[in-house]
Amino acid sequence: MPKTTADEWFENYLHEQGAEPGAHEPDPWGLGDSRPDYLPTAEGEQIACEVKQFGKGSKLERRLAEQSAGTIPDTELYGPIRNQVKEAAKQLKPLVSRRIPLVVVLANPEEVWVDLSVQNVIAALYGNPQWTMQIDTATGAAVDDGHLELGRDGKLTNDHAYLSAVALLRRRELALDARNEILTELRKSYDGEATTAEERQRRAVAAIEEMERHDLPDGHYFYVEVIETLSQEAVPLPEAWFSGERDRRWRCNAEGYYELIHGSPDPAD
Repeated sequence: MPKTTADEWFENYLHEQGAEPGAHEPDPWGLGDSRPDYLPTAEGEQIACEVKQFGKGSKLERRLAEQSAGTIPDTELYGPIRNQVKEAAKQLKPLVSRRIPLVVVLANPEEVWVDLSVQNVIAALYGNPQWTMQIDTATGAAVDDGHLELGRDGKLTNDHAYLSAVALLRRRELALDARNEILTELRKSYDGEATTAEERQRRAVAAIEEMERHDLPDGHYFYVEVIETLSQEAVPLPEAWFSGERDRRWRCNAEGYYELIHGSPDPAD
């Protein structure tokens, strides 16, 4: 298959990290059509990656184009992510016996309407979010504050236990980081929050004028947010992978919640 834009993104990301992507769709073990997109190596650690991107024209995009408001069904919110993970997993399954980490890489270079936030992808992998609370059957009153948990339809809840991680590949403009730095410095110079419309307008004008005084940089960079799977069967993803300065890594803790174990809360920080 020809390289996709997402494939090119991934190769660029690997080169930026000093990793060797190797050939596209290599076949060292005679897998034929079941070969993965990449078998990259970093610090002597090889992994297998299947890269997927999202195409335009989904049911959700058509719905949003036709109506200004409405309810998005779970199948349309999480379905595109689950479908891509399913297809990628098929390509990686023949490599299970090789005992190397198997990673699904998701990217959205065409800017299709799909929510690739970490929390939304976790829900796509492990179940639709639902609010649960205990109810006193005698009075009908809640006996606790309730909590959020993941329910049905998770793509990895019962399937593809051999996957080590799902990586979200992102591209970010350098100019955006520069603007954020300018705004951060401006906020530090203010004493408290703006309380009047006139003050908010003054600050907005000051921010625009400050940005115009700077030559914002051209170019972009790539970074990855990697979500480790919960599977005990999968080969763990080595710490050396997806550990760049701007990368972020999420792992499920003992309480059953995903937490950030590498990187800042905002990759631009």
